[in-house]
Amino acid sequence: MLCAPSIVAIKDKKQTELLLTLFGWLLTSSDRSLRDYTSKAMIELLKENFDLCEVLLKKFEHVNDPYVFQRLYGVVFGACCKRRYAQMKVFCSLSEYVYLTIFDQKMCIQIFCYEITHG
Repeated sequence: MLCAPSIVAIKDKKQTELLLTLFGWLLTSSDRSLRDYTSKAMIELLKENFDLCEVLLKKFEHVNDPYVFQRLYGVVFGACCKRRYAQMKVFCSLSEYVYLTIFDQKMCIQIFCYEITHG
């Protein structure tokens, strides 16, 4: 799997976005190790392309599998912790999106997702 982040050299944003979409669907696998490797790979891609975090969450916001939802927020949290560049505008936009979709809703959230978004 992804052993060293330097092996992946994708320069095109659209290719990275499409790869993240593919990885997002791999999170539906019943193989836990595949989901774990996929999550780690997504974090490595997103730390270099932090602006794609919000794009990724928006792509999957209507998925009705709570596990995928939780895993994606965990991946984005990992990317927030490991991001390479400040990108404060992108970070603020992501923060606002998370607030509006998780905390500003009248819906019941699972405690795991709530804990992830609280850091």
